[in-house]
Amino acid sequence: MKSYLDLVSQYARVHRRKNRITVLCITIAVCLVTAIFGMADMAIRAEVDRAIREDGNFHIAIKNLDEAAGQMIGLRPDVAVSGWLTAASSAALGGRELMLQGSSEALSSEMGLTVSEGRFPQTADEALVDRQLLDALGLSIGDTVTTEAVGGPPVTFTICGTFNDFSALKSRDRHAAFFNESGIKQCLENRDSRTVYYLQFKNALDIRPGIEDIQTTYGLSPGQIQENQRLLGLYGVSGDPYAYALYGIALVLFLLVLIAGTIMISSSFNISILERIQFFGLLRCLGASKKQVRRYVRRESLGFSLRGIPMGLLAGTVIIWISCAVVGHFNPTFYGNLPLFQLSPIGLAAGVIVGFLTVFLAAMSPCKKASKVSPLNAVTGNMESNLPKVHRAAKTSRLPVDIAMGTSHAFGNRKNMALMAASFAISIILFLSFTVFIDFMSHAMRPLKPSTPDITVALEEDGLYLPDDLAAKLNEVPGIERAFGRKYAPLPEKNGLAISLISYEDQQFDWSEAVLVDGSIDSVRENPDTVLVSYDNRQNWKTGDTITLPAAGGDKTVTVGGVLSSLPFNAEENGEILISSEDTFDRITGGQGYTVIDLQVNEAASDDTLGTVNALVAAAESAHSGTPGYDITVADSRQGNQEARSAFYTMSTFVYGFLFIIALITIFNIINSMNISVSSRINQYGVMRAVGMSGRQLVRMVASESAAYALVGCAAGAVLGLPLHAFLYDQMITTRWGDAWSLPWLPLVIIIGLSLATTFLSIIGPTKKIRRMDIVDVVNAE
Repeated sequence: MKSYLDLVSQYARVHRRKNRITVLCITIAVCLVTAIFGMADMAIRAEVDRAIREDGNFHIAIKNLDEAAGQMIGLRPDVAVSGWLTAASSAALGGRELMLQGSSEALSSEMGLTVSEGRFPQTADEALVDRQLLDALGLSIGDTVTTEAVGGPPVTFTICGTFNDFSALKSRDRHAAFFNESGIKQCLENRDSRTVYYLQFKNALDIRPGIEDIQTTYGLSPGQIQENQRLLGLYGVSGDPYAYALYGIALVLFLLVLIAGTIMISSSFNISILERIQFFGLLRCLGASKKQVRRYVRRESLGFSLRGIPMGLLAGTVIIWISCAVVGHFNPTFYGNLPLFQLSPIGLAAGVIVGFLTVFLAAMSPCKKASKVSPLNAVTGNMESNLPKVHRAAKTSRLPVDIAMGTSHAFGNRKNMALMAASFAISIILFLSFTVFIDFMSHAMRPLKPSTPDITVALEEDGLYLPDDLAAKLNEVPGIERAFGRKYAPLPEKNGLAISLISYEDQQFDWSEAVLVDGSIDSVRENPDTVLVSYDNRQNWKTGDTITLPAAGGDKTVTVGGVLSSLPFNAEENGEILISSEDTFDRITGGQGYTVIDLQVNEAASDDTLGTVNALVAAAESAHSGTPGYDITVADSRQGNQEARSAFYTMSTFVYGFLFIIALITIFNIINSMNISVSSRINQYGVMRAVGMSGRQLVRMVASESAAYALVGCAAGAVLGLPLHAFLYDQMITTRWGDAWSLPWLPLVIIIGLSLATTFLSIIGPTKKIRRMDIVDVVNAE
């Protein structure tokens, strides 16, 4: 042995079994950090992929930009891809609306358009179309078609291929033809058009400076530049204040994870040092200075780190792989190409950094404690320095002696109580904090609301209505779960405010209960002249306010009976939406039929279901063939809903994965903490048995001590966790959707129940071991 620090490795070899608990603490902490940050990384990657697939891989879009400026911007060294996307006014083909769009091949691929069959247009008279159009009109690739003179002169082109399905087209019963740049320019003759310049930067760090530089250099107004907020938010460079609030929340959660890791490890280190007071005293007797003892403890903690961190990284990575496998299994269409055995650099880096950082922070207090050990303790064999000073005897007048002693042990050492309670509390705080993401998910994924239709039958021409018996007929179609209609009336504009009135029937009112912020659904359902409004209405209407509406036969006053956090409809720029019962709707408008019938399908639905719906719609149109503008659209939203469900299930996997990891870590942490607590007092328990304490009394004493730690920790976790939960809920949900915070009873009961149950189960093994050991062995145990 060349240095006193070599004692670290020799001591570790001799006491390998004893050090496992400390190494396990580090492993658990690193696993927690690696898994959470790694899964967050995977979730962001999945959301980025979804955002690009749905909205396009661009960072900003510039309106009303001249061609010369566009060419100069495209030559910037920080720009990866740029180009013009032009949309001309829609034409018609075979009586179906046909959108006319075009751009370069490079930009089109970044915007999510891929060629499914055939090839990208090479000449100006070629175009891609969607497969649904070919099937509906009986066309094939290579056919030459001419559009009808709708929105401008006819356009003739040859179909050179098909592009991938877009749920936005199918959900609006529309079709599209996509040209190259020269082809779309030919379509612009005598047609209205809109050309936008799309831009993608090379590096996420270049986005914000690049936007500001482009705006300044070319004198662009803020209204000309439209940011892809969804994608920029995922990259962490969004200028949206709400996105900044989410970044702050991420920082809070990062600090919580850091604190959790520090507390887990610190508790183990602290008790480990207390157990070896005599050892450090002997080092002092041999001439070791306080500084050398501190260096010894730091070297020992480094050794623990080198053993625990790799195992924690491996465990966290395995959890990430399992999550990716679950996502790929349940969503093969959208995430089937997600690599299974991929590494998360962010998760690994966070695990290593936080691992070493928490070990360093956790070792600070034990270092000081070890360096203060007096050599006299080692010479005299006095080990009482690791015991708390007893100021008063345990109170046995009201409690049995074993329970009183256990409680006294727990509260006698305030620092140990603080560490043990903190290990419980931080787990509860973490769990409560991450449960907010469940509510956030439910609000952010609007298509997953129970009212979301799979197929929509609509008649958009003002003054025309669907047949009264159509909803009942559609409800009888095999594969249709339910059919529910809505009446719609745009009321005359008054004082610059355009109000749209929409009716609900009983089923839609029932669904609205889940998003009610204030007021009563029943009051609107049952009382005439009562309406619902949205929380984010621009008029700041509240429950009890009155609104005067232009109605049939004169103005009519209605009362706001309730406020909803959100509506499944979008109001016009200068408008508001009011929800009423069908009776109130008829009183205001004079009586109208349905303009929209929404359909929800069940598992038995197939393409034949949609065919039957189309046949019923065609029959309704035929019955009104003499009515101008009586064109009913059938929008198929099933693909879009499937994409939304896929995204929801993906995020659910990660969010519930976070909670599962925290719950699992909570179990391991409590078991570990209880083992450490029992092991550190094993000599005292031996003495108690030597003076006549029975095995049953020993178990009750340990149980009461553990219960004290658990109850104090759970109380502290609830007291600190609930305000943090309320703060996160307010920042993530209330400010965005208006829903008020309520006490999270279920998550609170789950995590506290789990903590208490694990506490009492964790002491069974150690107490059985002590009862089986010989009293002499227990007293002399190291």
